[in-house]
Formats: sequence, structure tokens, C-alpha cells
Amino acid sequence: MPAFSNGTEDNPEQPVARIVVEHWPPWQIADDDKQEQVTRGYAIEIIEELFNRLNVPVKFQYAPGAGP
Repeated sequence: MPAFSNGTEDNPEQPVARIVVEHWPPWQIADDDKQEQVTRGYAIEIIEELFNRLNVPVKFQYAPGAGP
């Protein structure tokens, strides 16, 4: 499962939800050759929708071994 961190990125006024992910189909899917750019999957869709409803920007950060 993804890990959550509330980072501030470039703007300390606007918090950014930083979600740590790895290639773990079908929940988190990386389409690149090295499987480091997770861009889709069930968990990604749910997290994006949740944070869109909260009006909080979300950034996915790759970290090997982040899943179970």
C-alpha cells in the first residue's frame, strides 16, 4: 500500500500530499521499462480522486519496497 507524507514542495502555503509507491499490479502500475514511473492502477485512481475532492495536490514518488 502507498505511504503518505504531507510535504510542502515549492509553496509552503499549499501542502502537497506525497504518496510513496512502487510497481505493484493491479493496484499501482508502472509502464516504463524500469518500472519506476507509477501512473495508473486501482490505488492510484482512488488516491487521485480522494485528493481531488479535498482540493489537495498529490505527487507520487517511487520507492522500491514501499509495498507489502
